[in-house]
Amino acid sequence: GEALIHGLRRNRSLKRLSFNILEFRDQSSFLANLLKAAVVDAKVQDLHIVADDDHQLNLDVLEDVLCYEECALRKLKLEDVILKAESISTDESVLQNESVEDFVLCGNFGHGVLTKTIRLFKSLVTLDLCDNEITSLTFLDHLLLDDDSALQYLGAGENLIEAEEMKRFVSKLDKMKHLKRLEISNNPWEHSGYDSVKEALIASIQKSTSLEYVDIDGADLCLALNRGGRRAFVPESS
Repeated sequence: GEALIHGLRRNRSLKRLSFNILEFRDQSSFLANLLKAAVVDAKVQDLHIVADDDHQLNLDVLEDVLCYEECALRKLKLEDVILKAESISTDESVLQNESVEDFVLCGNFGHGVLTKTIRLFKSLVTLDLCDNEITSLTFLDHLLLDDDSALQYLGAGENLIEAEEMKRFVSKLDKMKHLKRLEISNNPWEHSGYDSVKEALIASIQKSTSLEYVDIDGADLCLALNRGGRRAFVPESS
């Protein structure tokens, strides 16, 4: 194990690293050193951590690594890794990572931990939160509505979002100035409340100038600017 960390610290060519966290079960201090060696010393830009047994990762370990000024990470994927936090603070004045632009999180996460995790990132361009049993997207409002938001893609498919919550979310699409692509398919709202959500979606899209694609019911709706400078549905071939 220590040889691996030593090798990473000396490496200057590795760009992508993928590993199963189960290999380091009950070795939190070793895992922390491994992550630091990868993204701070070796300057790994693409990190994929997977677990196939609902293994837990302490969020503090991830936070410590991400908030190094020397962190070079651009893409982070956590697959079936259950994040846990010793405490869920409501304090928003946390150190934020500025290097990660692409974050994928799929598994089963508590709402509080998920909120705290998202707050770690300042410069996200793409965010994929599919398959996390999410029931509300309110915790993303700051990321989508702030003037300095850079988020262009949001994936929220395969969750547990009902019609009322989805209507609340899509009604704000015209205020999301940078969002270009949205995926919200495979949620309960498609089976109960589909028409009302689609009506709210179309009303909001007509006032949007940034959104280009929306994925509902598993198919892309291609949008283009009309002569009035607003988005309108157009055939995919246009």
